[in-house]
Amino acid sequence: MTFIHIDNLPRFELLSKLDKISSLNHHDVENNFMQQTDFKYYSLEDFLNNENLNQSKHNLSFSTIHFNIRSLSANHDGMTLLLSELQHAFDVIGLSETKIKDSCDPTSNITINGYDFISKPTLTNAGGVGLYVKEGIPFNIREDLCLITKEFESLWIEINRYPYKSLVCGILYRHPSGNPGDFTKYLYSILDKISKEKKLCLFMGDFNINLLNFEDCQLTEEFINTTVSYDFLPHILQPTRITDHTATLIDNIFFNSNEFFSISGNLVCDLTDHLPNFLFLNTLSWTSNSGVRYTRDYSNLVQEDLLLDVQAIEWDNIFKENDINEIFDSFYSVTTNTIDKHAPLKKLSKKEAKFQSKPWISQGIRKSIKTKNKLFNCYLRNKSQSNHSKYKIYRNKLKHILNVSKKLYYDEYFSCHVNNVRTNMEALRVVS
Repeated sequence: MTFIHIDNLPRFELLSKLDKISSLNHHDVENNFMQQTDFKYYSLEDFLNNENLNQSKHNLSFSTIHFNIRSLSANHDGMTLLLSELQHAFDVIGLSETKIKDSCDPTSNITINGYDFISKPTLTNAGGVGLYVKEGIPFNIREDLCLITKEFESLWIEINRYPYKSLVCGILYRHPSGNPGDFTKYLYSILDKISKEKKLCLFMGDFNINLLNFEDCQLTEEFINTTVSYDFLPHILQPTRITDHTATLIDNIFFNSNEFFSISGNLVCDLTDHLPNFLFLNTLSWTSNSGVRYTRDYSNLVQEDLLLDVQAIEWDNIFKENDINEIFDSFYSVTTNTIDKHAPLKKLSKKEAKFQSKPWISQGIRKSIKTKNKLFNCYLRNKSQSNHSKYKIYRNKLKHILNVSKKLYYDEYFSCHVNNVRTNMEALRVVS
């Protein structure tokens, strides 16, 4: 029996494929697509220690990551744990296959601290897309571009980078059984519109179109022809879904400019059966620096004093304005200043921010997670029965430990705050 090893996986060679597109001559390829993407597979250790990647994290760069999440409710904890281990706050996090249905809201907590979440639901039992956008990044939803059908879902936003070009970001999921012609036609119309607006654009997702079949599959050829005709190039160049006997490149991140140095990769992890994909674009940033996290310091709060100050506010002066926007601005300013006086904002250290996200994850468990990731990486590189058994047994034991640790943490938390209704309600919001 032949197994696929990660070290022997095929690669989408950008220039060689583009050179075969009939609408491009050799001069076009040489002048417009010279820069190759800096792409590779990354383990957790590689991501934390890679020199070029670390430079991108500290420079003015835009970063995004895509997860085929295979149900956000089921894999939210695993995703947020992985994000905390990566120790990098991506600007935009894209999700495909959220399985958030049009007919009902999610039954569990799906928030991530420091991010705004928006989504487009699925009309079926699979699919659905969503975006987490880092707080402080100014954006608006491009409803004129979004579309939900039984065959695919798409969600688009526009990030304001004034005085520079705006950046349009999209997340898409195409159902495997969907009509590929309808999807390509829709994508063509969207890219045509964005191109006429002369804006930077990045879109990502699970397209269920294997780019490695470019030479043998008309569907793949039409898909690549559509993206390349508007200067969109793929930045994920090796398989994203790997089984014992198949390896397909069906998830990707596309960007329409070669003016920015880029670093991209697939993360070797076992969150779902699709590897997460990320992209860093150096010198591409927005106008606000929102990487710092804050929390309110309630250590010196005296509720009676706060209530007295609130009662002393001259509310009539605030509501006498005729303009609703001015009323809101005055209200927000006065109340915020009053709260800041009694419970000021405090900058969180990286350690504090990390602890807040998953407080039940001990240092010992974090070490065990690294061990599990190494076993998974070893299995991908050598898919023997022995490696698979070692990884699977360790993964199942760790999953049990994580569940027990989370339960014990919240049992103790609620016991200590049994008489504090406000604290318990906040905890319930997070754990539910």
